[in-house]
Amino acid sequence: MSRKDDIKKLIVIQKRRLQKRKEQQALFGLDVPPHILTEIEDIEAEIKKLHTELEALEDSGVDEESQRALSELAEDTEPKQRAQIYLQGDFPSLSADRRSAAIDAFAAVIGISPQAIEVYHVYEGSIILGWFPAL
Repeated sequence: MSRKDDIKKLIVIQKRRLQKRKEQQALFGLDVPPHILTEIEDIEAEIKKLHTELEALEDSGVDEESQRALSELAEDTEPKQRAQIYLQGDFPSLSADRRSAAIDAFAAVIGISPQAIEVYHVYEGSIILGWFPAL
């Protein structure tokens, strides 16, 4: 299942939760418990966040394979920062020496060791995804 499909499914689930809480709110009237109001706000915020993520995925043009890789990496609980570097040109056709030099240059700009950068996927339009420990 793609990340887009996952998000769409989560939106449906959250909307169902929201509907049930709103029904409870209506039944309680003015005496609605604060935890129900708080949960309604939290669910609405989560739905908005999911819609924003879905729109970003649809606008990004990133293929499904890359999205799956990103999702797997995002599940890692170790604190990390993500750097996305977009290149013009044909990065996959660079020699190993030039590719290494480019990674060294990116690392120097970010202020980390080149060994902390991993190239996860390169596709047409060239994107390098580097994950490294939080500074």
